[in-house]
Amino acid sequence: MFIDEILRNKAYFTIDKIKGGIVSKRINELNAFDTLEDFEKVIVINKKLTLLLEDVRVNTAFYLNKELFNEFPIINKKTIIKDVNAFISNKYSKENLVPVHTSGSYGTPLTYYLTPEKKKTQLAEVILFGRKSGYDVGIRHGYFRSNPHKSKFKFWLQNETFFASKVLNEDFAIRGIHDLKKDKLKSLIGFPSAIAFLAKNCIEKGYKASDFKVEGVITSSENLTPQQRDVINKAFDCKIHSRYSTEELGVIGVQYEKNGVFELNTCNYIIEVLKLEKDETVSIGEIGRIVVTDLYSNAMPLVRYETGDLGVLGEFICEERGWAKTISQLSGRVMQIIYSTNNDVLYPLYFDTIMDEYNVFGQYQIIQYTRINYTVKLVPNGLFMDNNFNKNGFIKKFNDWLGADAIIEIEFVDDIEKLPSGKRPYIINKYKQYEM
Repeated sequence: MFIDEILRNKAYFTIDKIKGGIVSKRINELNAFDTLEDFEKVIVINKKLTLLLEDVRVNTAFYLNKELFNEFPIINKKTIIKDVNAFISNKYSKENLVPVHTSGSYGTPLTYYLTPEKKKTQLAEVILFGRKSGYDVGIRHGYFRSNPHKSKFKFWLQNETFFASKVLNEDFAIRGIHDLKKDKLKSLIGFPSAIAFLAKNCIEKGYKASDFKVEGVITSSENLTPQQRDVINKAFDCKIHSRYSTEELGVIGVQYEKNGVFELNTCNYIIEVLKLEKDETVSIGEIGRIVVTDLYSNAMPLVRYETGDLGVLGEFICEERGWAKTISQLSGRVMQIIYSTNNDVLYPLYFDTIMDEYNVFGQYQIIQYTRINYTVKLVPNGLFMDNNFNKNGFIKKFNDWLGADAIIEIEFVDDIEKLPSGKRPYIINKYKQYEM
């Protein structure tokens, strides 16, 4: 570590110790939990769940007198918005809580309230899981987002270089490469589309991994595609981890290897994967809605909270209760579901399967406009050669998936249009939306 990194790291944990050492305590708990056998982990989870439910049954209006955990209703943002105050524990005053805001990328912005202890638990998760990919407090790192949410002083304090990822163009690449080298960044965190775009440009401009100091990449907010992972690895030759997290919850899981599972943070969360049409646990290998119970959400309890994400169940940590240990794949948002031409619900997962065969596209997106009209947007990379691209064969794969009568337009673009949050969704439905 550089001297400036060591000083920041030591200062952070010294201050944490003075304030009660909650971050360090939570890091130690996560490490200790990781050493347990599954049956021992379930005992720990049950103890935390019992404490949480004893609290919310008495202090939170929405959950008053609820009994068995599996009888608690599935909730989502829309449920909470109907009566936010019913979800805030009467033990706390909002003035003493930490507000966090979701972006509303998919139409439902909301402010959640966390206890200071819960906020520090989130920080502990970021640190603990970040260490597995070369990140730690004080490390020189790049942050790829649409808009900065911090002051220049806070960026300096956290040793963070901001990469404004609104527009991915030549200017972004030139400025990004300059900052990578000048600031000797060791870790890159944020949108995979932006990090992969920068990585592609590093390769095309003749740079080698040894020209940079990058030791690890942590992607979030968007799906990390196999193509993006490959180009990032080629550019920087480093660990690449995909982090599944939300503002209101924290770090739910991490995918460490290409085509690997998402290892879930079962120490702090109970994760269920439920069928799309009913509130029943899916089978292993089946896709479903991700539902999370936050074991530290005392101020604004989130019990059986539907995140809006879809995933494929990998393993159970407790099959009897339907609690997941791993998710083999994350496959987009419920709101990103599209339909076949005969109105069957289609999941995002198969779109990735088609695109896995094409390493000549850095980004891609499909938009459904009507029952039969679709557009596939493609961002070619340096490997793309127009005369080698079999357009008819490409379209046939989509006809096999969407329907023989699907009208599919191919559009080559320089970038995928982003949402106000800066995310670049890879599936958009303008025909009709699936209602959670």
